[in-house]
This record gives sequence, structure tokens and C-alpha cells, in this order.
Amino acid sequence: MWPFLPRRAALPGVRFVHNWTAVAGAFEGLLAAVGRPASTAWVMGISGHAFRLAVVGGEQGAVGADGPGTFSLAGAAARYRDLDVELEPIAAPVGDPRYEDARRRIVRAARRAVARGWPVLLFGAQVPDWGLVKGCDLPGQRWLVSTSVSEQFGEALAWSMWPLPGRASRVAALVPRRLLAADQAAAARRALRWAVAYAEAGEPDMEGTHGLAAYGRWRDALLAGEPLDPVGHALCIAAAQAARQHAAVFVGEAQGYLPSASRPALEAAGEAFDGVALALSRLMTLFPYPAGGPVENSGLRRVAAGLLERAEVQEREAIGRLADAVAGLPADA
Repeated sequence: MWPFLPRRAALPGVRFVHNWTAVAGAFEGLLAAVGRPASTAWVMGISGHAFRLAVVGGEQGAVGADGPGTFSLAGAAARYRDLDVELEPIAAPVGDPRYEDARRRIVRAARRAVARGWPVLLFGAQVPDWGLVKGCDLPGQRWLVSTSVSEQFGEALAWSMWPLPGRASRVAALVPRRLLAADQAAAARRALRWAVAYAEAGEPDMEGTHGLAAYGRWRDALLAGEPLDPVGHALCIAAAQAARQHAAVFVGEAQGYLPSASRPALEAAGEAFDGVALALSRLMTLFPYPAGGPVENSGLRRVAAGLLERAEVQEREAIGRLADAVAGLPADA
């Protein structure tokens, strides 16, 4: 199998960048490793993750930990092209007939990528979320990885322990193919237009409720007394709050790439995203991560529902201002 590839290969200096949206942290680490560093806010904004909100239920409750990581891999890969990297998505859920084939393809593709100097975005390494493959050891049947927990648990990960047994619902990877040279102004315009479209329509083919509609689903779950996963619920709050902070910063960075006539609307959008982040930060004090807080308390649920309503009002204002900012700008493919 791939006899021309080295049996062992490792990339120095590859590091996962902490981010509540782990896939963006992994991608930021990839960009730094290939000499195309970008700010966290720019990565979050251009990729679209700064504007995402997904409420996804599961066995533990109506608002679970899967929300921040529920997105279309193909759609994400298309957005990442505007961050100068072409990626190939490979994925299959547990139980799918294609699962074992996808797993083998990921192992082969990661070996090839690392041999060429590319780290690979990998789901389910050490945690049920995204990290980076920075090395492959064929004789030892293991990866070298950088994840949110690799500093505590080490970088070596046996292939038999990937994906994380009992906790990962799929195998998935985003494999770099080549560097691109995106037009930054066009990338900013596409990202802002994407944010407006996502807020209004979400991702209809994905599990859960996405976009602005997710706020209503979240409030309904709280007020109806639906079970909540304390840790997953707190994780969703923290991820959404950090994302909106990045959205506010990204909108400010994007002003330098859009005509001056768009700046008042962008400034207003940034202020509104700051308002969303503030409301969600107050929600975080009620349900802190990782403990999760007393999610069964009906009084706190009512307060939380009010904070989510406030966040939604601010977000609708922000999205409306983004729509104003991009109206009349050149169309981009």
C-alpha cells in the first residue's frame, strides 16, 4: 500500500489553536503550518463559523454538544477555499456501509498529505471533535495529533483508538490538496452574503435547527421543560458566545475590503454582534462550562429564555445591517 510513502513521517511546529469551534481552531493551525497565517476572527468569519448557530438534540437532551460541529463538510470546504486552501472532505457515519472504506481512505490520504508537508483536519481524535494529524507511524499503527487535549494526554494516538471509541458518531477528515490565492475583498463579500443566507435559511439538509430559527427552538426547549444535557448545553452557549465575539471583530476587519459607503452598516452590525455576545455571556454565568449548572431549574430556564430572546433581537439587527452593507456590491461566484 503506497510503497513510495515513508513509513514514518512527522511535521514539526503543527499546533491546534484553541477555539470553541474546534474545526476552525484546527484550520487556523493548518494555515499557520503552511505559511498562510490568519487571525482567528478572519478564519471564523470567512469560513462562516462566526455566524453559525445549530441546536441539535440527542440522547442526553434537546440541546446537546453536537451543535457547534453540525455543518455540511462539503459546504465548509467550499467556504475554506476563500482561506486559500482546497480541501477534500471524506466522511461516513457509524453504521454506514461506506464506513470502513471511508476510514481506510482517510488513513491513506493522511499518510500522503503528511508526506507532502500538509497536516490534516481529523474528527474524533482523542475527543469527539476536530483536531490535526501532524504525523503518521505505519509500523506503530498510530497517528501523531494535535488536539484540544493532546498537551495533557500526549500526541500519539493508536489507529485502533480512532475514532474515539463509543463517543464518535462518524469518521471524517478534511484533507488539504493545494494552496490557492483568494481575492480578499471578494472573500469578504462572499462571507457576509453567506452569513445573511445562513441566518435566514440555515442548512436544511443537516440535522437540527440552524440559523435564526435555532434561537426559537432553544427557547422552546427551555420553556417546555425538555431535558437538557448540562455539559453539551453549556458547550453550545460558550461556542455561540465566542463565535459572535469573532463575528463582531471580523465585521470590523472586513470594512477595509468594502467601499466606504458600506461602513456605517458594518459598524452597526458589529455593535449588534457585540450585543449578542453580551447576552450570551450572561447566559454563560447561569450555565457555566463544564459543570453545566442546574439545567432543571425552571426559574433559571425562564431567565435563560429571556436572554436568548434578547440575543436573537440583536442578531436579527446585525444580519439586517449585513444585508444593507452588501446590497449593491459586485456579485461574486
